[in-house]
Amino acid sequence: MDVEFATHEAQYKKLYGDLKKDMGSLIIELRAMQKSHPELSEKLKSVEAYMSNLDQVIAHPKIIQVNKEKFVTKEVPTPILMSKRGNSDHSSEAFYLVLIEKLHKELLKSQSKGNYKIED
Repeated sequence: MDVEFATHEAQYKKLYGDLKKDMGSLIIELRAMQKSHPELSEKLKSVEAYMSNLDQVIAHPKIIQVNKEKFVTKEVPTPILMSKRGNSDHSSEAFYLVLIEKLHKELLKSQSKGNYKIED
């Protein structure tokens, strides 16, 4: 769904205005409850503080537009050949080929350090 930035911002401001009215009514009711239920005074104050903080977060959103498509290309020094078998899963096949290549490099590095010898 492709919505223009200005349209999205206008919808957000309308929703925020409605929410602000509802939150204002709720805060008035909470203050009235504090008078009739003094034992809940601390809990009602914490709810009121939470609503105030929530209002600050909602009032100043960070709305950004994100490009949907991004193409990443990477040059590799050695090509990875993949077979064209029927219904094989190419992503897992590529994963295993890269894994095998990394393992082979690690084994050659260990061999050069003299840890052990690789036999073909």
